[in-house]
Amino acid sequence: MRQTTDVAAAAELFRPGLRGRVVAVVFAGGNVALLVGVPTGAWLGEKAGWRASFLTVAGLGAVVLAVVAVLLPSTRPGEGHATHGATPDARRFGLLVVIAVLTTAGAIAAYTYVALFVTEVTGFATTSVGAILLARGMASVLAILAMAAFVDRNPWLALVVTVALQTVGLLVLYAFGRQPMVAVGMIAVSGMAFAAFTAALGGLVLQVAPGRSDVAAATLSAAVNVGITVRAFVGGLVVTGFGVATTVLVGAILGGIAVVLACGQRVRPQREQTADPPGERPVVDSGPLAPRTRQPLPGRGGSRS
Repeated sequence: MRQTTDVAAAAELFRPGLRGRVVAVVFAGGNVALLVGVPTGAWLGEKAGWRASFLTVAGLGAVVLAVVAVLLPSTRPGEGHATHGATPDARRFGLLVVIAVLTTAGAIAAYTYVALFVTEVTGFATTSVGAILLARGMASVLAILAMAAFVDRNPWLALVVTVALQTVGLLVLYAFGRQPMVAVGMIAVSGMAFAAFTAALGGLVLQVAPGRSDVAAATLSAAVNVGITVRAFVGGLVVTGFGVATTVLVGAILGGIAVVLACGQRVRPQREQTADPPGERPVVDSGPLAPRTRQPLPGRGGSRS
């Protein structure tokens, strides 16, 4: 969720109907950066020393800063369409925070020990870990891009589907992780699901934020960090007492709880119709050019016929 706080700013640059696709591109950018940047930085460090890697990253950061300063339009606080949630809902946002904590804790509990899992449980050589993580990273990028239109249509359903897919992937990994092909496939599936989950979470921030969307996004970012902290504590206890395979089961259990909470919510449409004020109803047009006015109902201040 490194990019969650960037969602509102990015959404301001495009019309509201493209929010899901904008969120997907933002999150895909971060995953591509990790997918390409980590091996590239390691290679550069080996060839030219670690200082060259740091200087390259600093130089790229300066270029990005200059581009943002020149091209990013300035919008006054409260004026943009993404400043506040489209359908504010404090209760649903609170539930979203809880789901973010549980899902993140479950995903990271399994991912933290994935290298240990594939070497001790599946039986892969240590040299194979990099290729397995590369496959997971590529699946994550593709999943985020595929999630784009889905988030626009129904972000809450997208959230449910991604958390459920992560849970199933971890359960299958726990049950059949000794089979190499299954292990690689389920590691990719669970990584793909969590990456798509973060994109859905970013889209939902722009929908249900009860106040300013940037504050809501920062709150969700904090929730994700709480989930990472929970993972560190629980994962450490589990791997010490019950073995590395149990961390995957714990991740699936946490994800399952999040699925139950998310499924308990009725999926709300993106746009809500505003009801007519009590005691008033629109008059049926008597002709194609007749103006639409309102008249009081009988017994509400009007005359009885």
